[in-house]
Amino acid sequence: MIPITKVGYDFMDTHLDYIRRNSIRPTTRFRLEIYCNRRRLFLLARCEDITDEDIRAVLGTGFDASVVSSVIGEVDPSTIRLVADNSNSIMLDPQGLVRSLTPDNECYVTYREINISDMHVDAIKVDGARLTH
Repeated sequence: MIPITKVGYDFMDTHLDYIRRNSIRPTTRFRLEIYCNRRRLFLLARCEDITDEDIRAVLGTGFDASVVSSVIGEVDPSTIRLVADNSNSIMLDPQGLVRSLTPDNECYVTYREINISDMHVDAIKVDGARLTH
């Protein structure tokens, strides 16, 4: 398994001091507020994007299986396609593709046309508890 992720200087795992010393942006972090059963999610910090160059740096002969799970747009659809084109199987968590921000950094879901077949994704992760008719 080759994890490809971005963490920032505020990542608190002592075994990853090298990453913390050499990161230029913070780890993606949110604040969750709950009032009267209404959930509000605010972006506090956002990590660097995971780019095609990051993928190519570890690509080698390809991946057996991949899971792409961005939380707020850190992975572009073209990068997802690059991963898929070099994986035997790929699962996508689409939350990072549909989240947007208000001017005060509150996250909300935006309707977007996402052509999963263009990205060559095999499976999509969904939260069944939140599916509505």
